[in-house]
Amino acid sequence: MQQIPYKDFKLIQALQTDPLISMKKLAKKVDISWPTVKKRYNRMVEEGIIGLPVAIYKVETLGLLRISVIAKVLTMELLKKLELACDVHPYTHYRSRFFGEHFGLLIQFDIPNNSEAQDNIKLFFDELLMRKNIIYDYDLFPSSGIRTETYPDLQSFDHENLIWTFNWQNWFSSVHEEPYIDFEKVDLVDYQELSPIKLNFLRTITSNGGIKQSELRHMYELSRTDTHRIYNFVQSNLISTIRLNYNHASFDLTETFLVLINSLSQTDKNLLYYLFKENPPPFRMALDLLENDKAMIWGNLTPKQSNEFLFLLWEMFPSLQSLRLDTKQNGSMIHWFYPANFDFKQNDWRFSYSYMFEIPMKEFNEKIS
Repeated sequence: MQQIPYKDFKLIQALQTDPLISMKKLAKKVDISWPTVKKRYNRMVEEGIIGLPVAIYKVETLGLLRISVIAKVLTMELLKKLELACDVHPYTHYRSRFFGEHFGLLIQFDIPNNSEAQDNIKLFFDELLMRKNIIYDYDLFPSSGIRTETYPDLQSFDHENLIWTFNWQNWFSSVHEEPYIDFEKVDLVDYQELSPIKLNFLRTITSNGGIKQSELRHMYELSRTDTHRIYNFVQSNLISTIRLNYNHASFDLTETFLVLINSLSQTDKNLLYYLFKENPPPFRMALDLLENDKAMIWGNLTPKQSNEFLFLLWEMFPSLQSLRLDTKQNGSMIHWFYPANFDFKQNDWRFSYSYMFEIPMKEFNEKIS
C-alpha cells in the first residue's frame, strides 16, 4: 500500500463529508489554494484514486423488495454463464463472485414487492438449476426492509503509519443492555407523482451522483426551472445518500466478505441494528435484516480488521456462514436503476411471468447459443 500525499488525504477526507462540494468551497475547507485543489483533484481522478460520486436509491420507498441470492456453481465456464443470465435480467441490481468452501455468485435483485414477482425470480433460478444445470444449488433471502449502511471514515485512518485505529472488541462491548429499537416505517412514494423523466433522472444520478443540473438540462433538453424541480424531487424523495467513490486499496481496504446469520432472536436483531446504526464502524459495511429471522452483513475492511471482526462475530453466532467476495476487476458489477421496469400505463412495476422470466430467459438463450 503506497502512502497518499497528505494534502490528497485531506482532500479525500473533506470530500467524504460532502462529495458534491464545489472546488472553491473545498479549497477553503482544507486551506489550500483553489488552483492547487483542482489540479490535485483532477490528478487523483486520472490515477483512479477517486471516481464519480455514487448515489444510492431508496429501494423500499419505490415499492421494491431487495432479494439476495447465493447461487453455487462447479466450474468457471458455468459461473460466466450465470453472470450472463443475471446481467440480462431487468431487476438485477448487483452481482459478485464468491469463493471459499463453495464457488458461485451473490446476486441482489430489487423486484416489485409482491408474491408473484418473488415466484418469478424463483422460477428463473429453478430453470438455471434443474433444466440448464448451470447452478447446483441456490438460496433466496428476501429483505425485511430493515437495512442500514456505514461508510469509511478516514478520521480513523492513521495516515502516517498507514493503519486503521479501530478496536472491534470495544465496538461489540459498547452496548451494556438490550437497546430498544423503533424501526422506522418507510413511506412509499405516490406512483402518481412518478413520470418517465423523473425515473430517467434517477437512473442518470445513480450512475453519476455528481452530475450537475446544467448537464441534466442539456441531456434531457429541459428548461432550467423544470430541471431544478425534477432534480429536487428525485434527490428529496428517491435518493437516500450520495457517497464518495474512491480506490479502497489505497487505504488497505482489500478484503470483502459476506456473512449470513440464521435463527436470530429479536434481541440479536436489536443489538446488531443498534451497533451499525447508532455506533457505525468506520468502514463500508451493510446490515440487512432478512425475513425468517436471518441477517446478512456485507463488509469491506483491511485483512487484519476483517479477521478480527469475523472471529468476534463468530463467537456471538457460532452457526454463521462466511463467504469471501471478489470485488476486483470483473468479479463484481453494479446495474444502475432501470426505468423501463415501471409500466406507466398500469402505474405499477412490471412483474408478469413474461417480463421477469420468459423475456430474460429468451435473451440469455440467444446469447449462449
